Amino acid sequence: MEFDIVEMVMALEEGFGIEVADIDVENLQTVGDLHIAILNSLWRTDSTARSPNQIWTALVGMFEDCGAPPGKVKPETRLADLVELD
Repeated sequence: MEFDIVEMVMALEEGFGIEVADIDVENLQTVGDLHIAILNSLWRTDSTARSPNQIWTALVGMFEDCGAPPGKVKPETRLADLVELD
């Protein structure tokens, strides 16, 4: 399944009830960057409903649902390497 980073961020925003700043989206290079951008958005909205570990688990699950092999999604994994998963 192929997906677009912007569409992925939009789905995450909807799922977590947040808004990731455009500047954050422009700077996303790795899965770790995405994790931090989501955490920053949650903290900006004072939402403490989910822990950083819960957010990470959701991100890994999302990428694996899109075809990433188990164990491939790590903080240093480049998003570009995951964008065109089949």
